[in-house]
Amino acid sequence: MMIDPADIRFFQTLALVCRQTDGVDMRCQNAIQQALDTRDPQDMRAARRAVDALDDARKNQILQQVHRLMATDMSAIWDVMSYASGQTRQRPN
Repeated sequence: MMIDPADIRFFQTLALVCRQTDGVDMRCQNAIQQALDTRDPQDMRAARRAVDALDDARKNQILQQVHRLMATDMSAIWDVMSYASGQTRQRPN
């Protein structure tokens, strides 16, 4: 099973935000890292459950930061644009 590159970017960004956020336990951080290391769908589900188990305020803060970072990552946006694929793929900047 091939994992969507957007899922990998999500978990990479999630790992970054969790490392920078006070109060995220190591169990949660380890679950996210395990998902990144193995890219196994079961590990990804376990990581999502670990994030869901955080208190609502912290979880919302983390997910807002992840969304903001992903929404403003121009390289990621460019990579998923349908007309950006192919051998002559060039970024505008």
